[in-house]
Amino acid sequence: MAKVSVVMCCYNAEAHIRESIDSVLRQSFKDFEFIIWDDGSTDATREIVQSYKDARIHYYYHENTGLGQALRLSCEKASAPIIARMDADDICEPTRLQEEYDYLQSHPESVLVSSAVNYIDEDGTFLRRSLPYTDSRVIKKLLLTTGQSVVVHPSTMFRKDAYIKA
Repeated sequence: MAKVSVVMCCYNAEAHIRESIDSVLRQSFKDFEFIIWDDGSTDATREIVQSYKDARIHYYYHENTGLGQALRLSCEKASAPIIARMDADDICEPTRLQEEYDYLQSHPESVLVSSAVNYIDEDGTFLRRSLPYTDSRVIKKLLLTTGQSVVVHPSTMFRKDAYIKA
């Protein structure tokens, strides 16, 4: 069994999915399965994904249900105890999986790790960098008072058992 399940949901993602897949496959951390959940794409997404011949890729097609349901269904397919989220229009830094995995391994009390992200435009031009929340008091206050998300989905890695409990 792989140590990490990378879960990517996509819908009509032909414009960027190849670059997203490539960024996952180029990771310095290699012990992962890559679940790609196609939520009813009508473009060339399926053909692009199926052009890869990497045994770590597990492609699933399902009629369109929306992102929430697609995430639930795809995370159920994850066989590893740790799940890394990825979006079909995002690019991972080459050490992302290793750094996040190492953090969770060295901090067993943590159930989720996230990072800052660089926002880029369609051409890959840098726009801005997000600021990660690191103070637990600030995170708790934001979650309880505003409901504001404190993580960016494609920068998260979390323990599957905690996800199931939640």
